Amino acid sequence: MSESLKLGIVGAGQISELMARAGHEAAGVEVIGCTARSPENAKRLAHDCAIDRIYQSFDEMLADDEIDAVYIATPNGLHPSQTLSALGANKHVLVEKPMALTEADAVEMARAADRRELVLGVGFHVRHHAAIRELKRLLETGAIGEPRLIRVSWGMNNLSSLAPWKNDPQIAGGGAIMGIGVHVLDLCCWLLGREPAGISAITDATPDQMDQIDLITMSFGDCLADIQVTRRFELHPNGIVVHGTDGSLAAEGALTMQPEGRLIGPDGNELLSRSQSPYVLQLEAFAVAVHGGAHFHADGWDGVRSVRVTEAVQASSHSSPRAIAR
Repeated sequence: MSESLKLGIVGAGQISELMARAGHEAAGVEVIGCTARSPENAKRLAHDCAIDRIYQSFDEMLADDEIDAVYIATPNGLHPSQTLSALGANKHVLVEKPMALTEADAVEMARAADRRELVLGVGFHVRHHAAIRELKRLLETGAIGEPRLIRVSWGMNNLSSLAPWKNDPQIAGGGAIMGIGVHVLDLCCWLLGREPAGISAITDATPDQMDQIDLITMSFGDCLADIQVTRRFELHPNGIVVHGTDGSLAAEGALTMQPEGRLIGPDGNELLSRSQSPYVLQLEAFAVAVHGGAHFHADGWDGVRSVRVTEAVQASSHSSPRAIAR
């Protein structure tokens, strides 16, 4: 493999554009080609993001020996088959979240990567945000004692700009839970280093409309998580607060696709405010892992856990609420 990771981008949506631009900034990464279901969209992405090669199909990209890895940012329901095809072609894979719509598909993907000794990463870019990374480090050092309550809110007003497939339950798998919620569920598990013991959720989903607002609570034994996510409107601020036995830490404005936000310490002092694209950091970490360096910490098995927890949230939200007696 070449010294620089040669990356192909699959898909031409907003996130693909962000990653293409990040790829031009990331050390040790070179974006050399792209493909999409729509040839016109692939041409647009290549033009806007200075990508030299346009592949007429995904198979054509996989046949290019210069491609070391592919970044898959297609509709959710396509992730398993495309990931398995890429792994079968001996390509490393960074796949967008959710990696799959079912745990069974996710497990198959993770096992395939293990068998071929290839890196399979999942696009949980929030894990790479500087404020979030520092928050996790401080938790691990006991800076606020034992975590007892996590409160998370993330809202985006983007219903009018969503790609049509994101409103198709067969392809998307869910609304706000898949667009935003999976990030938050993964984040809580990652920060605490374990899966929840109990989950309860309620949403605004109807038989004719996927969820746009999700209220989720999770129990991690001695720590609870209170989560609000929506794609109907912005929540102020988008962020995460961890309350511990010896104080609190708050990553304000850090749940975002942009390089912004800050970390506030127990005394209200600002611990970190520098901004760097989490997508750049994500790609750099992925390239290091591919070249045999540090393990990519959002790997396929982390993705499996996320799918399992997301399925539990959806199952809970589909349960009939208990009526209040009058």
